[in-house]
Amino acid sequence: MSEKIVFEINGWKYNLFVEDNFASYLQSEISKDFNLSTPDSRKAIIHAYIKAKHELFKQEQEINKIIESMS
Repeated sequence: MSEKIVFEINGWKYNLFVEDNFASYLQSEISKDFNLSTPDSRKAIIHAYIKAKHELFKQEQEINKIIESMS
């Protein structure tokens, strides 16, 4: 099942359809990651993208440490 998430950045409305169990998490993360009232939404989007990629990078490093410790 999927749920619709609606948010607006600088006058542009976005609709996303995501899994039900991910929807509430994503909605709260969008609110934290984006200053939805900022006049420079490009900066907010780039910041959120970099933050997400940094988190992924850290997770991949941790996964690799676990794999190496198991070898």
